Amino acid sequence: MQALQHIELGIRVPELDVLLEVVKEVWRAPACCITLLDSRRVWVSNSLGMGVDSRCDSKPWEHAMCPWTLLTPNPMALAVEDLSQDA
Repeated sequence: MQALQHIELGIRVPELDVLLEVVKEVWRAPACCITLLDSRRVWVSNSLGMGVDSRCDSKPWEHAMCPWTLLTPNPMALAVEDLSQDA
């Protein structure tokens, strides 16, 4: 978390798109993203197939999916079939 306070967020890392392409293929997912977290906010670093540009957008923890995956007794990867239908 301390590292996030010292780097310039808002910069997409093009090399991570290769990793996202692999994830999309392996999981057969239409979209995926990489997020960075600190104690208050969540930043989407890179995304593919999400219908938004890949700038590093941030949002408060309470508006993100990360708490659902990270704050559970056994954290693991989370795949949501249709986020627009998952409330």
